[in-house]
Amino acid sequence: MVATSGDVLLRSDAIESCEKELFPLATLLTPNLNEAARLLGAKISDRQAMERAAQTLSKKYGTSVLLKGGHLTGEHAVDFLFAGGKTIEFSAPFVRDVATHGTGCTYSAAITAGLASGLSLPDAVHRAKKFVTASIEQRFRWKSAFGKNLDALNHRPNERAG
Repeated sequence: MVATSGDVLLRSDAIESCEKELFPLATLLTPNLNEAARLLGAKISDRQAMERAAQTLSKKYGTSVLLKGGHLTGEHAVDFLFAGGKTIEFSAPFVRDVATHGTGCTYSAAITAGLASGLSLPDAVHRAKKFVTASIEQRFRWKSAFGKNLDALNHRPNERAG
C-alpha cells in the first residue's frame, strides 16, 4: 500500500477495498509504519505508539497484526505482534547503510512459510525475523557505474546470523 519511502502504491479506493474485502479474510496483517499511519490516520513515531497502533489495527480489522518498525530510529529494528489479546516484541540489531528493497515482502513470505510448516504465529514471526535479519546482514553489494552502492537481500544466508 505504502512503501517505506512513503510512496503510495495504491489508490485510495483500492486501499478501501482491501480494508473492506481482504483484511477480514487475513490471518495476519503486516503493515510497515507508513501503511499503519495511513490506515489509522495518525503518525507513529515511537515504540509506545507502535504498540498501541498494532492493538488498534487488530481490533479494527479483527485479525492479528505485526507492525514492522524497521525504519523507526534506534539501534534495533523492532516489530510488534498483537495476536490473541497479547503483544509480543521482536527485535534485531538495525543494519545501517543498506539500500534494500523487498524486506517486507520477504518477511511476510517467511512468516507464511513458517505457518504452512505448522509453526505457531509467534514462532513463525520469530523465525522469519531471524531470516530477514540474516538476509540483510549478508546482503549482496556491488557498485553502480556511478559509484553508488546497490544492495540485494541474500535469500540463502548462513545460519549464524540472528
